[in-house]
Amino acid sequence: PISAGYRREVVQEGGYLSFRDEWGVGRRMPVDGGLYYDSFGEPLGGEVDAAEIDAFPWPDATDPGRYAGMVEAARQIAEVEGRAVFVGSICGGLSEGLFKMRGFEDGYMDLAAEPERARQVMERILEIKLAYWDRVLGELGDLVDVVGEADDLGGQDGGRGQGGAVVEGVVAQPRDVQVGLVPGDDLVEAEPPETL
Repeated sequence: PISAGYRREVVQEGGYLSFRDEWGVGRRMPVDGGLYYDSFGEPLGGEVDAAEIDAFPWPDATDPGRYAGMVEAARQIAEVEGRAVFVGSICGGLSEGLFKMRGFEDGYMDLAAEPERARQVMERILEIKLAYWDRVLGELGDLVDVVGEADDLGGQDGGRGQGGAVVEGVVAQPRDVQVGLVPGDDLVEAEPPETL
């Protein structure tokens, strides 16, 4: 669901259709043969400080317009059509959000060298998600059968290397993790596990 205050304006630039989503992330798709919109133009890319991240116009998860007709639609699905009600998230996961807001290069550099900046962005995304789920689940209650959350670390092989081994080709091995980035907790120095 999108905020009532957001208006998508798709423009054609060169060989692309493009727009900025309500998070300020640029999206573009080739006019010829395009099947989906790729992200570009990260709104918090480059050198940003904590004050700039705080001042960013983050989406408003509490906007009532975002939820208009939600209960009626869920009742239609559950009570009239007899189907399960699935509710998806307001956005991708915390790391996916970091990379969309900061870009892959800046996001990964933040994780490695500036974890407090990565944490600040991810915590803001988490606050938005929590406000969204509080509202959705508070209004829909027992009408909801399944909720969906997902994340994406940006790997290109789904975490499966050659031969289908799950641990090959992943973005980071457990032995490489030195600092935990758990939103809401203090940074914790951790001994990495020997194996998965």
